[in-house]
Amino acid sequence: ATGDDFGKIKIMNYPAIEQGTAFKDFSGHSSHVTNVRFTQDDKHLISVGGNDKCIFQWRREFEDPEDDDVEVEDHDEADFAFASGASSPFAVEQDAEGDQFQAVKPWLGAIVEPSKPPKNLGRFPGLDLEHVHGLRAQDVRNTVQLNHNGDPVYAAAGLGVIFNKRHNTQLFYKGHGDDVLALATSACGRYVVTGESGRRPKVCVWNAETACEVRVLPQYHRRGVAAVAFSPCGSMACSVGLDDD
Repeated sequence: ATGDDFGKIKIMNYPAIEQGTAFKDFSGHSSHVTNVRFTQDDKHLISVGGNDKCIFQWRREFEDPEDDDVEVEDHDEADFAFASGASSPFAVEQDAEGDQFQAVKPWLGAIVEPSKPPKNLGRFPGLDLEHVHGLRAQDVRNTVQLNHNGDPVYAAAGLGVIFNKRHNTQLFYKGHGDDVLALATSACGRYVVTGESGRRPKVCVWNAETACEVRVLPQYHRRGVAAVAFSPCGSMACSVGLDDD
C-alpha cells in the first residue's frame, strides 16, 4: 500500500517488481497522504493525512465472496513449474543471461516462484473506509450539525461524515475531491449541503441519513466555498464563494 500527494491510497500485489504494476486506488484524504501501515493481522490499513490532519482506518475486502483462507492442495512436481502465461502475475524475461543479467536486476536472484501459489494470487484486495478519527475545526465554523435522528453530521478532510451514536458507526459522503470547508443541514434535518476548496469547487447536496448523493450543483465558484445554507423551507440552497470578483 502506498499514499501519494493527491490524497489517493494505492493497493497492489506484492512483490511489485516492475514499473507500471497494476493497482487500485482509493480516495478519502483531501491532500497528501503522509503514511500508511497495515495492522498486524493485515485486516486493516491505517492512513494519515497531511493537511487534513485525519487518521483513516480502512477494512480490507476482496472483490469476490471467497474466504481469505487458502486451501493448500497436493501438487505433482510438474505443477511447481513457473507460470508465465497470460493469467500469471509474473513474467519471464529471457533477453539476458549470466552475471550481467543479475547485475542489472539483482533482485531476481532473491525471488523464488511459489511452489503452491494461493488461489487468490490474481485478485486485488479492496479497501472499505471503516472509521475516520477527527474533524476539521481549526479554520472553519459550523461544520458540525445534527440530522433529524439527532446524529452528528460533520466534515473531515474531503468527506462528509454521519456518526451513528447508538451503534458507533459512520457513513461517508465521498463526492468531494478536496477539503470540505462549509456544511449545513436543512431545517427538517434530512438533507446536507457541503462546499469544498479548489480551483473549481463543488457544492453538493446529499441525504443526511444515508449519505447518498442528491445533486451536485453547477460549479460557478472559484478557489473555494466559504459558507453554505438552506432556505427555511429547504427548497433552495445558498453558497458563498472565495472568488476574486
